[in-house]
Amino acid sequence: MLIEELSSGPIIGIDINGRRFSYAILSNGEIIEKGVIDPQDLIKIVKKVRPKAIAIDNIGELMELSPSIIKRLGRLPFNVYLIQVTKVRPDTDETMELLVNKYFGLSVAKLDPDSTAEYLARLCAMGVGSIVKVYEPETKIIIKAAISTTPGGMSRNRFERNIAHRIKYLAKEIKEKLESNGLDYDIFITPESEGVEVRGIHRIC
Repeated sequence: MLIEELSSGPIIGIDINGRRFSYAILSNGEIIEKGVIDPQDLIKIVKKVRPKAIAIDNIGELMELSPSIIKRLGRLPFNVYLIQVTKVRPDTDETMELLVNKYFGLSVAKLDPDSTAEYLARLCAMGVGSIVKVYEPETKIIIKAAISTTPGGMSRNRFERNIAHRIKYLAKEIKEKLESNGLDYDIFITPESEGVEVRGIHRIC
């Protein structure tokens, strides 16, 4: 279950603090690091900590402050859940102040960003909130020659043409398969130093 996966952490709770983020890192029930960072530094911390989840209270505010963060999270080489703690059910949102009162017995009129970041991480570890899906994983398919065409010779041009034809044929086959299954994709064509094209296909899973 997700709650079992998240319970030990690490989890990063973040809350908007002006044009920056307050953050708190929870691991094994303890806050091991917290502070205030610029949006561009959040990804550096995520790469260093490799959290199970990033806990937020409002996805709309996050995307308004730094929409590029969402794209960069989707490109990480490891999986990170984005959890909106305040969305306790698909059709129900609750304020952080109400959740802190419910789970920790604290009556607070208004949480500051530093406290919000910490409680976001703690509530997330308790299984409070819902997964937010704002990006999808990608599969990259590279089609290129496995043999260099650098050496000279009279047959080099014919050899390169054969390779180029084969690459185009394979790319066409893959595109047809993706389209027949209703999958979106982007295709990139890059000339190599030997004059043979490399075709890259990014498939949205």
